[in-house]
Amino acid sequence: MKRSFMATFLILLIAVSMVACGRANDNIGNDNGNASTASQKQTEYLEAIPEEYFENAEQQGQVIQVTYQSQDYTGNDTAITKPAFVYLPYGYDENDTDTRYDILYRFITGQLKN
Repeated sequence: MKRSFMATFLILLIAVSMVACGRANDNIGNDNGNASTASQKQTEYLEAIPEEYFENAEQQGQVIQVTYQSQDYTGNDTAITKPAFVYLPYGYDENDTDTRYDILYRFITGQLKN
């Protein structure tokens, strides 16, 4: 009797765990065009961009284009050269190894047009 109770309890516990895990994964990768739950929670902290951020800076930096080697991900492992655009802030000195800058990455898909 005690053994059958334990077996029934373990089967029930496993079943409940499997259902709970399945429900936890239901929303992963299935946002139906909306932001995921985690992103929605993050957006609570976003604020409107201040208007002065849209004004031209008195001391503007520059955007340069650099190239780097990558792989052609079509399966033949051919080396290709890809472009990247880098914003260098006003006063940037490549020989200055002490100054640290924030980094923002933006990935653009598709063809780049000149």
